[in-house]
Amino acid sequence: MTGDFNCHSREWDPSVPHHRTTAISLLDTAARLGLELTLPVNPGPTFLSHNVELRGSVIDLVFIKASESLVQPRQLLEWQGPSDHIPLASKFSLPSELEDFKRVSIAKGSDAETQFVEQLIGGIRGIRLETPTTIAEVDVMAQAIADVFSKAWSDNATEKRITCRSEPSWNDTCSETLLQYRDGKTPENWSTFRKATRATKHKFFDAKIKEIAKTNRHPWDLMEWVKGQKLPPCEAIQYNGQPCHTMPELWDALHNTYNSAADRPCDLSVLDELPDPVGPGVGAFFSARTYGGVSRLF
Repeated sequence: MTGDFNCHSREWDPSVPHHRTTAISLLDTAARLGLELTLPVNPGPTFLSHNVELRGSVIDLVFIKASESLVQPRQLLEWQGPSDHIPLASKFSLPSELEDFKRVSIAKGSDAETQFVEQLIGGIRGIRLETPTTIAEVDVMAQAIADVFSKAWSDNATEKRITCRSEPSWNDTCSETLLQYRDGKTPENWSTFRKATRATKHKFFDAKIKEIAKTNRHPWDLMEWVKGQKLPPCEAIQYNGQPCHTMPELWDALHNTYNSAADRPCDLSVLDELPDPVGPGVGAFFSARTYGGVSRLF
């Protein structure tokens, strides 16, 4: 994961005195993805503004898988050209075959779903077995039912490739009209494809609205503020320069901080009763000033 994050922090830029919540959130997000920040072997500003009055900064970052963090990126100063950003390059290994994300499913409300249910009903009705009375007969019955489910699923389920552009409302009609457009690429075919996708989306979202309004009856689930909220990023409590991640470490920090003077000698003379004022004249003076509000200090 790499790019211009436009985020400043002392963790990757020595000229920055702070490490704020945006930078902490960025590091937390990378950690959840199994990545960690890897600084270039030739450190320095990655952004040099064309305005000479502005100083350079480090805002272009590289996050690499933890197992390959020893391979540090490098700033390619000779490739900068007219850009105000310095290119970064890094080497990392790729598997011989990239994993392809696929899913086998049956679209809800499709013809395949109807055929799947009908095939299940017919297959279960076609099982000619007596009522099981022993463990072995129960196993035979269960295996026969499992075979019916397996065959119905394999006959009607389709394999789909999951991409960042996958649409949950996509169906066979969309695929057919898209193929027709790709074959002829005429305005009429494009219009047919667009109408098919719009009708499919309307049908999909109408079903979702009906499910929320009548089936689930949880319309508030659509609101972000009623869902689980992520805690704000924070830094761990530190004691003697080390973060406290466990309860025993936190207790030691609390105990040693607030009981650091437990063994020191204490002068209890501060609790002795103060002597009376010397002479009646002084006492009379303070008594006379009582109404002025001064005597409350004594």
